[in-house]
Amino acid sequence: MSYLDDVDTVLTAWLGWYGRHVEPVGQLAHPSVSKLEINRDRHPRWKRTIPAEQIAEIRRGVQLFEGSIAWGGDKVRADEAHFWIARLQEDPLLVFFAERVRSGYLNDE
Repeated sequence: MSYLDDVDTVLTAWLGWYGRHVEPVGQLAHPSVSKLEINRDRHPRWKRTIPAEQIAEIRRGVQLFEGSIAWGGDKVRADEAHFWIARLQEDPLLVFFAERVRSGYLNDE
């Protein structure tokens, strides 16, 4: 597997998890191979629009993804629709996490 395969695995898993636990996924954009914008139409840049219970779920998900996903809602200038791969290409933890996802980690989540 390549870095791009691992990134695709993790982002695809995140998108599915987000849709099951946070809110339905409507508008979706991929500004780059390692980033997602989910529901930009509902969550414009620099505005806080996500309710507290959904924020708690997003943060729980970020923890489940073991440092492989970062969320723009945690920035000072919030970008709540923005998610990205938080590990560098050389980071073996991204490879390890992607392998775990492919092996079924998160299937019950």
